[in-house]
Amino acid sequence: MRTIIAAATLLTIAQGDDAWAGCESFPGFGSAVDNVRFSIGEDTGSFNITTIDFLGSRSCHGFGDLTWGHHGTYTCGETGEVQFERQGVWIEAHTVGGLLFGKVLCPHISLKKAERAEISLGDLASKCASVTFNNCATFYDTLASNVSANELHRSSAPSCKSDPTRKANGPPLLCRGPTCQAPCKHMLPPQRPNPTDVALGSCGKQCKADADCSGCGSSGRCKGADQVTKICVDAPSSVPETPAAAATGIDWPNSWAADMFTLTYNDFSDKTKTQGGRFYYDFARGRQLQDFGKTSLLYITGAKGQPSKFYFKAFGLACFYVETTDPGTKEAIGIPRPNFMQACANMHAASYVGREKVLGEWADHYTCSVNMDNQTIAFQSWHSLGLGTDSFGLPLALSAGDSKPTWQAPRLTTTWYSNVTTGPEAVPNSMFAPPKFCVRIPGQEAETRLGLGSESFLASFGDYDVRERALKVLKDFTPAPKTQLVV
Repeated sequence: MRTIIAAATLLTIAQGDDAWAGCESFPGFGSAVDNVRFSIGEDTGSFNITTIDFLGSRSCHGFGDLTWGHHGTYTCGETGEVQFERQGVWIEAHTVGGLLFGKVLCPHISLKKAERAEISLGDLASKCASVTFNNCATFYDTLASNVSANELHRSSAPSCKSDPTRKANGPPLLCRGPTCQAPCKHMLPPQRPNPTDVALGSCGKQCKADADCSGCGSSGRCKGADQVTKICVDAPSSVPETPAAAATGIDWPNSWAADMFTLTYNDFSDKTKTQGGRFYYDFARGRQLQDFGKTSLLYITGAKGQPSKFYFKAFGLACFYVETTDPGTKEAIGIPRPNFMQACANMHAASYVGREKVLGEWADHYTCSVNMDNQTIAFQSWHSLGLGTDSFGLPLALSAGDSKPTWQAPRLTTTWYSNVTTGPEAVPNSMFAPPKFCVRIPGQEAETRLGLGSESFLASFGDYDVRERALKVLKDFTPAPKTQLVV
């Protein structure tokens, strides 16, 4: 029974919309995972919080020993403090250890394994311990979010008493759905609208002439040298004279994150795929994440002679990885360096394209094109001029193309970035942790096993049939259980 409960709860966390989830470890005790849902109103709404306690794990892995939850309504205060009015509280033990811990939380309730015990709000104070449990119908906590609103913090000590000076210093809860929202208005950061198919028009699409780009901004033009680089851009004839254009593209920040929207051509046809999500780049630790909500791509650079690993994660249930090394040097292939445009310029393969607009923001456009063995690999970057919402130098878009597309590299992908945040706090360690169980697929088998054909990993994640094949591969690789499930 506890296997089913734990699996069902974790599946809910992985797949739910508007859900926040996070794991917290306790010294000498174990860990707990929280699943927090808000129904958003005007600084008020409803909440539903479920907590799973893992007595034998410091990282919320394995089977939960105790599950408890509460729901009700909340009201936001001006200082960040939030008042929670409970309407129901329950607790359920799944193991003997869970029974004992349940008695620590609420010593005076009748608790049996695998049976949910509802606790009357009027009995909270008398049946549950105030030291280990907020034994009140009304409790207070402090909430805050990061700039990109994809990470929610609570306090480390919610209380039955109001305290406007309380800080939101608890472990982070991360957005586990594509539409998470901050529950209070004071937590909403000023944001630039995310790009969409409608907002982009023909920008970023392949082209042969300016006539193909009439829907790109106010001055659509076709720029590029070949099928790998030719795309539609918004290039007005009248441009700002300052700041002066740099000799090469501005380096990326060492650590940054942003909302992203991608437009991909897998091959030389006119078929495209679009996706949206969140991008995380952490060069100092050699890792990069493209999070599309229900699926994600994680790239971790190999260290000390180990190969780099390219992870495919789906729904929090399936995980596969491919080891990648340079076919020539046999060394690990790392994530792009922040100064990749400068490096290209040092090879005399980069050039300045011009001053353009990217979703209304003025930007400088640079290109890098490398030709080897009858193959062209090209990159194009756009950085902000600091004349609008985004600060000078922040990345606004990146285009990558390959004249010989494969499942790893599509023919042309353009990515737009918005709501950029920089610094170590933008790339928390928790975002880059690969699952404990992940199936390795040899690189030469990845295309066949996942049925990608000529599609890239990036473009194929939205395909239902690819996800189904991925889950089937996981089932094929998972060893049969040695014990019988007892329910």
